[in-house]
This record gives sequence, C-alpha cells and structure tokens, in this order.
Amino acid sequence: MAIQLEKKNRYFNSFCQLPDVILGNQMKDEKILLLLRAHPITQLFWVFNSVALIIVVFVLEFFIAQFINPLQLFYFRLFVFLFCVFLCFN
Repeated sequence: MAIQLEKKNRYFNSFCQLPDVILGNQMKDEKILLLLRAHPITQLFWVFNSVALIIVVFVLEFFIAQFINPLQLFYFRLFVFLFCVFLCFN
C-alpha cells in the first residue's frame, strides 16, 4: 500500500510535503518526502535569556563602574558579550 502525498509547501510552514530542496548528503536516487523544522516558539528561550542578561549587565555595569577601572570594565563587557554569543549559538 503506497501513501500518496500531495505537494503542500508554504513559506513559513514547519511541515512541508514533497519540498523542492536538495540536501547536502542526499544521494541521487533519494527523494525528500517530508521537511520538518522546529517551531519558532522553541527559540524563545535563548532570545529571552539573552535580552534579560543584557539588561541585567547594563544595570550592574552602572553600579560597578564606580569601583573598577576602565580596563576591568572593558574585560567585563567582553566576557558578557562572549557569554551572550555562547548562549545564543549553543
């Protein structure tokens, strides 16, 4: 019994039947039947955490700038920036 799939593709759809794509490790005799993508709501965790961290850092920086020198403040900002990049792209 063969399953008949109807070609249904929308631009922002996370479930595409018979997509017109070629994947990097696809063999010549293979055909893509379904293309599944994660729902955008799954990305909210790192977005919320990054924005919250940046806000906290700016507030914290206002208070600690009185007690440390500019070079230490630079390294603090660099550390926070690298931490945000790690959080976003992990």
